Amino acid sequence: MNRVERLLPPGVKDIFGEPARHLTRLNQALSACFERWGYEPVIPPTFEYFDNLMRGFDEAFSREMYRFVDPQGHLVALRPDLTVPVARLVATKLYDQPMPLRFFYTAPVFRYVEPRAGRQREFWQAGAELIGANTPEADAEIIALHVATLEASGLSTFQVNLGHMGFLHGILAHLDELPPNMGAIRRAIDRKNRRILAQELEQAGLKGPVRAALEELPVLWGGVEVLERAAQLAPNGQAKAAIERLRAVHALLHAYGVAERVTLDLGEVRGMNYYTGITFETFAPGSGYAIASGGRYDTLLERYGAPLPAVGFAVQVEQVLFILEREQALPSEPPADALMVFCGHAACLADLRARRARGERVLLDVRRRPPEEVAEEAVRRGIPAVLVCGQRQEVARG
Repeated sequence: MNRVERLLPPGVKDIFGEPARHLTRLNQALSACFERWGYEPVIPPTFEYFDNLMRGFDEAFSREMYRFVDPQGHLVALRPDLTVPVARLVATKLYDQPMPLRFFYTAPVFRYVEPRAGRQREFWQAGAELIGANTPEADAEIIALHVATLEASGLSTFQVNLGHMGFLHGILAHLDELPPNMGAIRRAIDRKNRRILAQELEQAGLKGPVRAALEELPVLWGGVEVLERAAQLAPNGQAKAAIERLRAVHALLHAYGVAERVTLDLGEVRGMNYYTGITFETFAPGSGYAIASGGRYDTLLERYGAPLPAVGFAVQVEQVLFILEREQALPSEPPADALMVFCGHAACLADLRARRARGERVLLDVRRRPPEEVAEEAVRRGIPAVLVCGQRQEVARG
């Protein structure tokens, strides 16, 4: 049979061997960290009705969603993230439960994007959602948990850029209406391009305290001292309240012992139509773009019928693996602890079961080869030992 030229569409891949072991181990480590913090696993469906999913996204995002018609003629879509399905689940089925609710997930999501280094159309997310509490303590817990998950992954160097969307919303509340080029203004702030930002603000005809505050956003980043400057620029109570909330969250992060991982960034304005409070992105050397992101989204669950506050984050798992591989921080482990010669003795099979029950990873040679051939196979596979009638024999590495 001739090999098929094109087995997989662009943006998806087979994962097997050592990469599959690393992905599985990392998901297990992240899940264990979430559970230590008291978060419960949740598994939303892989696809849902398109209209239901779109309640959580803007129209532009729909271009990244995989859509298809089911046999009954309903338009459905693959989940492009996991926050929205969790919000839908809580708002429709768990809204009357004692709050707050804490959920975590590790699962693949699907987006129609241009594949590039480290980014696929099917990729894994690991994240957490804390629903039913709108306090600095809830914000700080999510950020501290986020730091803990990355540390549990083995990542040693990363930076969390923390802002608050309420500061920008407060500034813009001073205007009668948003300028038509608001999208370009936001992009210039997000990219910290002060020259383009000045041009866009001039085009919008903005003046006075609103312009002064917007012009400063790209440079309002650093330690807690930036909050003093931001407070001076805040044109109203809404903007001032955002700064005080950040001040309270930052103090709690000091108590958690993770403040050194966090840079305050008032120019963090990603997702201004989605996030309502804190927002953050996390970067690592060599990542190119964010390996994780999150924030407060207090209006999302209301779109599904339950006005509950919420805050959460998602880690791009394969991006973390990409960084760990570049740093040569991925553990190198054999596929098994030992390869066992099949001898047919009941006592030896009982020994095999006992070893596996103790947590040893043992492969049984089911081809009935002699011990010397099994030892050669162990060397080829990188397995450190063979078992012959209960006796462990280390094999020589090549």
